[in-house]
Amino acid sequence: MESVEFGMPITNQNIKAVIFDMFMAGAETSSTTLIWVMAELIRNPSVMAKAQREEEEYICAGMLFGLANAGYPLAQLLYHFDWKLPANVSLDDFDMIETQGVTASRKNDFCLIATPFGLS
Repeated sequence: MESVEFGMPITNQNIKAVIFDMFMAGAETSSTTLIWVMAELIRNPSVMAKAQREEEEYICAGMLFGLANAGYPLAQLLYHFDWKLPANVSLDDFDMIETQGVTASRKNDFCLIATPFGLS
């Protein structure tokens, strides 16, 4: 079925593409948020430690915030794992440069080492 009332044809394929873009946009912003939060936490170990102490309360209370797509996964990551930079990377090498675009992703990926919480 096609319609030209809007100046462009509306087909099932176009509708599928719009819905796909909406889901991807939601996933992209949540994952980008998690990446930036983890980057900031790794740069501030005392804040990381405080956040890890508070995550148990957050997990037990359930999804309290409107940012549940990022907040709950972050709580799980902090509650279950200790995070650190690889041995060959220092905080001086850790850049916070972002790309230009809608979601402001990090320009360069970073790698973190995860160990079970309390064992590192």
